[in-house]
Amino acid sequence: MAHIDDVSRAITIILSSISRSIDSASYTTFEYSEDDDRRRSVVLLLAGIRDRIRAFRVPRVSGREVTPGEYDRYQQEVKTSLRIIRSNKDFDALLSRTPFKFTTFSRTDENLRILEGYFDREMDVSDAFNLIEELLAEAYLSPTLFDDNSSSELERLKRIVPDQKIAPIQFEFVDGRLVILNKRNSFDRSDAYNIDSAKEALISSGEKIINDLANSNVDKRLLENIEEINEQLRRSDNIIQLGLSNIACGMVCNSLRDVLSDTLNATVSSYVLGIDMYVSQFPDWGKFVEQAAAVRLEEEDVVSLQEATASIVDELEARPDIVDPEVPRAFTKLLGLLSDPLRASKKAAFAVLRTIGNLVSKVLSFSSSLLQKTASKVIDGLSTAAAGVIVFGLLTLAVNSAQGVSAVASKINEMNWLRTAIEIVQSQINKLKQ
Repeated sequence: MAHIDDVSRAITIILSSISRSIDSASYTTFEYSEDDDRRRSVVLLLAGIRDRIRAFRVPRVSGREVTPGEYDRYQQEVKTSLRIIRSNKDFDALLSRTPFKFTTFSRTDENLRILEGYFDREMDVSDAFNLIEELLAEAYLSPTLFDDNSSSELERLKRIVPDQKIAPIQFEFVDGRLVILNKRNSFDRSDAYNIDSAKEALISSGEKIINDLANSNVDKRLLENIEEINEQLRRSDNIIQLGLSNIACGMVCNSLRDVLSDTLNATVSSYVLGIDMYVSQFPDWGKFVEQAAAVRLEEEDVVSLQEATASIVDELEARPDIVDPEVPRAFTKLLGLLSDPLRASKKAAFAVLRTIGNLVSKVLSFSSSLLQKTASKVIDGLSTAAAGVIVFGLLTLAVNSAQGVSAVASKINEMNWLRTAIEIVQSQINKLKQ
């Protein structure tokens, strides 16, 4: 996609290059032919299209934003003018056999990067016409999803979107990209000594188990789970994630009880119990467990949540321009908690749902802030056009992420905001597309 300002400039250059290409073809012979008259006619028609594009750029130069309706009319006028030329069989035949070359200065224009892939391509004038239509189809406006008439909707959106909740993952934006927020676990300072001592003991116990499992033929899932838990203990960055990893580890341990030696069974069970006692010292885990206990989700809800999370992973992986790769990887790990919907714990399902809520919450709050900065032309390190790409991409990501879980989220009071927020954003996106 490219901003309409860049597209308009590129089309102007293409039209000028078409005219020069046609003029150059006129001097290949000194004999008069009917093609000469056709070339002159096409050049005059192209001049009219260029004038229309220049007129369209006037409000942009003066600082006024173009509305979606104005752009749609402009787009249709340019396309219609091009098709009128091509509907003439004689003209179309002429275009197809006339080689197209960009003007020399267009190759050095830094504002024409959207044409870089075409500069050295062999094309005829008919191909250049096709390129214009492709550029028009891919263009986007500045991020005016919430114009003056719908600014109240933006304010409404900001009011209903909550802050991020206690969950396995929270998010932040760094340089316009969605990343995982790393924060230290909070706890009562009077418990600091006990917590540090317990952590060191658990890490030591975990390392012994890891060594024992590495030298055995036991299912590698158990080894991977304990390695993950020990790493999370060292980082001390998310107590909810640690608690859930421990639940997953306990489930794997139970499924392997018959193949583990009595000694290893007892050691791993003791380790899992120790982690459970460790996380219980943190207020955030206590609140999370209490809130999860109040949730009423059925097996079909977990299946729906599993499918939605898998789709979110795909969405996140498809947008490396605005999403750090660690984000979809983290969601993939969460997805593992739901691998068996029948046995998945209520805590696991609630954790995944809350994390999706955090994702949507952060994306919408960041997008709202960016929209306001765009409106006031104050965007740190970003052009208005770049902000347009980010906002449109993020809002689309938020809508797609939320739609899959909206039915399940509606069963939880704290997530009732989700459906309303998505309705607001979807309505504004639809306006932009009209």
